[in-house]
Amino acid sequence: MENFDKKIENKLSSYQHEELPSDASAKRMFDMLDEVLPQETKVVPLQVVKPAKSVSSFFLKVAASIAILLTAGYAFYAFNEVELTVGNTAHKEVVLPDGSIVTMNSGSQIQYNKLLWKLKRELSLEGEAFFEVEKGEKFVVNSTLGRTQVLGTSFNIYARGKKYEVKCSTGKVLVSSNRTHEEVILLPGEGVVLKEEILRPFEYDKEENEDWRQGEFYFDQTFFDIVIAELERQYGVTVSYPDRYKKERYTGYFNNKDLAMALKMVSEAMGLEAKQKGKNIELTPLKE
Repeated sequence: MENFDKKIENKLSSYQHEELPSDASAKRMFDMLDEVLPQETKVVPLQVVKPAKSVSSFFLKVAASIAILLTAGYAFYAFNEVELTVGNTAHKEVVLPDGSIVTMNSGSQIQYNKLLWKLKRELSLEGEAFFEVEKGEKFVVNSTLGRTQVLGTSFNIYARGKKYEVKCSTGKVLVSSNRTHEEVILLPGEGVVLKEEILRPFEYDKEENEDWRQGEFYFDQTFFDIVIAELERQYGVTVSYPDRYKKERYTGYFNNKDLAMALKMVSEAMGLEAKQKGKNIELTPLKE
């Protein structure tokens, strides 16, 4: 080590320098030192070694791929979602992918997925519609309060607000309550209505009760607010009346061809008179 230090001292003592060395002279000094330094002390550039791929990195890539596939799958599913809505004053006939026909009443909506239709014939309904179902695998109609299942038949479903009613026209229908899971099987001319969370069967006249498709509406001891709501949908009007009449019962009929006549038939049976101003109608008690 002493010999090594001596070499450096001798080398530096032979170096001619000024008080403030220039850049060139400083370079010459370092070159001289480099000549006497042992080889093992010289600086060797380090090479950066890339870390090996970890297992966690592999799983992150797999997870990302799965996420992309799920997102693409959901987008494709959503693209095949079908939503059909019928506004007030209109009826609409819809042909489903299997050839089944749905006739939708005013202010109604159905939803289904055409991608999954071949796997399961299933749709949701809000409003009222008459179904003519082609024979095949199980056909299901979901609503907020109940579920209807058939194989090949025709039936009517009313599903608005808190009222849920099904009427079987042909074939056989299985109706179940979403809340209690109670089930009722209907044959032609039979119906069921959900009252106080109980499915209550009844019989009906098929010839009369299917006539809403021809614009005729029959009511038997029906709450007055339900009758007025139907009249508003069929004519696109707004009807006001005293609150105490909402839960009064109405039995009668009206059609969607003549508003003045419809108002007369509905209001007079309840002891009311109608005053119309454009699309706004006011029902007030008849003066004695």
